[in-house]
Amino acid sequence: MKKSIKLLSSMILLSTMAMPVSFYANANGYDEQQVAHWRGHGKDKMQHLVRKLNLNVEQQVKIKAIVQQQKANGEANRETMRAFRDQMESLLSAAIFNDDAFTSLHNQYQPQLAEAALQRAKTHHAILQVLDASQQEKFKRMKQRGKTLFH
Repeated sequence: MKKSIKLLSSMILLSTMAMPVSFYANANGYDEQQVAHWRGHGKDKMQHLVRKLNLNVEQQVKIKAIVQQQKANGEANRETMRAFRDQMESLLSAAIFNDDAFTSLHNQYQPQLAEAALQRAKTHHAILQVLDASQQEKFKRMKQRGKTLFH
């Protein structure tokens, strides 16, 4: 009897802990599996590179530093890019597409878009400089298939 009460109370506790995640997931049209996948999405990318490219410890440290630097640089532009995406989404969801509004919006954000592209290119270049020739070729193939740190 006591075991069943403990089991029941454990189940209730666990279900109430999972409720906010499932509420968020269901309220936004995503199921729990998708949300759980997204939570762990970025964690295995470095391990994937280590395994696929056979990186040594020195290479791992250098690449982690490069990626951390890129993330720090990206934080500064995050809000600007979010505003751009929000405005772009409103243009795309309008009943009639407005060419002038799109061109104006794109021109307004062009310096930030160019800076973001430049930072991605610099990061890619810096990572390639850490790799040897065979690793570089494999990294390029992985990037083409979308299997690296960048999507």
